[in-house]
Amino acid sequence: MNRLIVAFLAAVALAGAFLAPPALGEEYWIAWEGDTFPEEGEWSRFYGNWDGPWQGQAYRTLHDNMLTIDSLYDQGVFDFYWIERPGAIDPGPGEIFVMEWSLRVDEIDASHPTHPYDPTVAVRSNDLWGIGLEFGIDGVYSVFEYVTLALDMTTMHQFRVVSPDMRTYDLYVDSSLFYSGEFVEVHSDSYVAWGDGIQGAASVHHWGYFRVGVVPEVEEIPSAHSGLGVVPDQVSEVSASRKQETFGTAAH
Repeated sequence: MNRLIVAFLAAVALAGAFLAPPALGEEYWIAWEGDTFPEEGEWSRFYGNWDGPWQGQAYRTLHDNMLTIDSLYDQGVFDFYWIERPGAIDPGPGEIFVMEWSLRVDEIDASHPTHPYDPTVAVRSNDLWGIGLEFGIDGVYSVFEYVTLALDMTTMHQFRVVSPDMRTYDLYVDSSLFYSGEFVEVHSDSYVAWGDGIQGAASVHHWGYFRVGVVPEVEEIPSAHSGLGVVPDQVSEVSASRKQETFGTAAH
């Protein structure tokens, strides 16, 4: 039986006892630029395998400001980074939430043939609304919206999520608007997470940077990078029977 799951809630439960809430109503910007392993900065690392947390990990290399995560040897491995900000994720009046990263996927080995994804990005708002994005060779899957977006992920792309209210969001790829979507109510605390987030699939993929924060709202979001301008030609809804859970569980 295929068991495609994510173990982030366990990490939040372990950490909740000793993490103090950040100050509310403050702008913030947390950036990992590929120059060190993320856990050497502000990010916490969480990994494991079928035997449980801390029992296995992906092979990782850091070269030329690029983090490679390789879990192909074991579909049970998960290995990702997260930061918890209880009650301090959302933008306030006159502000916007921004999350941006670069990612390339070289190979996927998934036990479920209709769900070939492994690298993951997730965010949960102060009042438990969330986005979960999973990445495969040829597409991006928005978990809670049941939406698949066609995109060749074998090329490095620059992604950006922008939201004024943590209810709606725009996803940009290589400086072009790629998709406009909605947050979904979920059962988990406020946090941001990224990495090899799926247990039941394995992959080789590469991250160049990951940044997240709340910044002053402007009329037009400036582009941080010149991109390849790739825009998908297909957006299709997928059956609820294919839904997989990414860093949390959707509310019903």
